[in-house]
Amino acid sequence: MAAVVALLLVACGAPSPVTGTDKAKPGKTSSHPPSTLVATPEAVSQALVSAWAHNDRATIDQLATTTAREELLKRPFPAAQPVFVNCQAAPRVAEGQVCLFQTARQQFSFIAQQRSSGWLVTDARFET
Repeated sequence: MAAVVALLLVACGAPSPVTGTDKAKPGKTSSHPPSTLVATPEAVSQALVSAWAHNDRATIDQLATTTAREELLKRPFPAAQPVFVNCQAAPRVAEGQVCLFQTARQQFSFIAQQRSSGWLVTDARFET
């Protein structure tokens, strides 16, 4: 009887109770970040700052283009935790948003643009 129930569950698309694996959850090697991290310009920008703080290269790779990633990784993470200021329409960037962060000694901004899989940081700019 248990085998019949297991077969019915698998046929309906439910995870196999025999293997116990849950393939619906993305693994750490997923090529796409969780949708909550790329849902808005603010979310993707703050997630990128968090990944930078933790030196999480895999997440940085998912959230930023090569241009933004290279600019970001030229610098060590600031000693003082950056504070998110705001996101607003980016002048001269089609449908882009510029998201500003500040520390006591510097400010930096990320340009975020919407892609098919969500928002992505496409540029990083630093000022002292």
